Amino acid sequence: MLRTDNGSQFISHGLNKYCQQMNITHEFTHVATPEENAYVESLFSCVEKEVILEYEFDSLHHAREVFKRYFLYHNTKRRRHALGRRSPQDYWNTFFHFSSVKPP
Repeated sequence: MLRTDNGSQFISHGLNKYCQQMNITHEFTHVATPEENAYVESLFSCVEKEVILEYEFDSLHHAREVFKRYFLYHNTKRRRHALGRRSPQDYWNTFFHFSSVKPP
């Protein structure tokens, strides 16, 4: 399942077609209800506080490098209370440790 808001990038014909081809259910949140997509809103809040407000980028390349490092840190090192004080990668590995499924 894919849950998104109603932004133009999510209501496009191309995304709808892709979801159908991949057998993905696409669910939309109600307008002006960020609490319906709390996990993503929480991530955006972390990104804003820990990257956007902390860095002054001097180029697109610089921004890409900072975000790349941040998401590597966020996914492999940053412990989350909601995941039992584990990083997202640690949680994934615990949950799928007998599976051949690999994280994206």
